[in-house]
Amino acid sequence: MPFSYIPVRFYKLGVMAGASFSASLGLTYILAEWIDLPPRLAFAITLLVVFAGNFLAARHWAFRERLQGSNPQRQLLYFTVVSLISRTVEWIGFAVFSTILTWDYMLTLVIVLMLSFVFKAFIFDRFVFR
Repeated sequence: MPFSYIPVRFYKLGVMAGASFSASLGLTYILAEWIDLPPRLAFAITLLVVFAGNFLAARHWAFRERLQGSNPQRQLLYFTVVSLISRTVEWIGFAVFSTILTWDYMLTLVIVLMLSFVFKAFIFDRFVFR
């Protein structure tokens, strides 16, 4: 893969992250406020919808040129594992930096999510959608 594709893919993954953030806020709000679901249930449903959307967007948009001959079941399994591990590491990192190091929680959140984004972009590129 030529180096010139890496920034484009990174950009696409960044757009996906922004869309996921917006969708998470918007869909949770709609389900909780308009449909009157309990907020925890609304957010749980949102997480599932956003997860599915992220997988499909990554597979069919960010890594589109790798569809030929790929195994969608394997990609979904790896995507799920990477997502679960990254969310766990994000939570641990947030807990450590905000509690033990007493960093401001918003600064901690931004740093942890940015590092996680870079980590996931690399893992998706090298292992999940190869």
